[in-house]
Amino acid sequence: MKTQNNTEIGKRGEEIAAEFLKKQGVDIIEKNYHTKFGEIDLIGFDKSTIIFIEVKLRNNDNFGTPVEAITQTKLKRIYKSALWYISMHKNNYDYRFDVIAIRKDNINRCYHLEWFKNQNLIDLF
Repeated sequence: MKTQNNTEIGKRGEEIAAEFLKKQGVDIIEKNYHTKFGEIDLIGFDKSTIIFIEVKLRNNDNFGTPVEAITQTKLKRIYKSALWYISMHKNNYDYRFDVIAIRKDNINRCYHLEWFKNQNLIDLF
């Protein structure tokens, strides 16, 4: 059986999250948005709100849950990258930070997804 590397796992998680969000009415406007500070996995638009979305997929919990895998360093990079995005796209929209945590169920060959809306990244530093 072929094992997946972290890049492939991350890409698969982002695909699953984007499809899920589209079904929830979120327009995905950016994927893998890169800045000099880091990367934002997905940027979506929901009504009048821009959503900066971090996606974590775990094939198992051997190294912690998907949410536990989001380090403070990563949070700072997301926050700085979001500020960069906001400064480059002058608008009056509200914005928020969401996390999509995905766990692979190897027994049933499916994914379990949790959507954590409006996460305050500042409190997590």
